Amino acid sequence: MSNVLERATSSGQKELALENSRRLKFVLVNEQIAYLTLIYGS
Repeated sequence: MSNVLERATSSGQKELALENSRRLKFVLVNEQIAYLTLIYGS
């Protein structure tokens, strides 16, 4: 029973890590776009 719970927890943590890395990439890309806009937009 605890084995099933552990498996669910680990898969949940993997999904969370995946979501976090996706969000981080999104933020980094947005920052790069803002930076380029700042440089070339002025």
